[in-house]
Amino acid sequence: MALRLDRGSVDLHYTDMDIRQALGDLALLMDVRFTIYPEVQGTVTVNLRNATFEQALGLLLGGYYTYTVGPHDVIYIHRAGTTWHPGNEHIP
Repeated sequence: MALRLDRGSVDLHYTDMDIRQALGDLALLMDVRFTIYPEVQGTVTVNLRNATFEQALGLLLGGYYTYTVGPHDVIYIHRAGTTWHPGNEHIP
């Protein structure tokens, strides 16, 4: 069974929040599991109301990062333009 990304809606309001913390909050709110590669760093400012999971994730990642849904419905967050490969999930 594939991960369903239609998980309801969420409100997010962040000003200069660490992206890793914002993604962690989103994972908790939406009951998903993220593995965030070390290269994912920086801050985000968003003001979302009634956003879908995909909208919220897309805005947090911007054009710099992307995601791949891997085994066991884990969402791997990595740099845009790179490809997630099975076995890379144990990056420190």
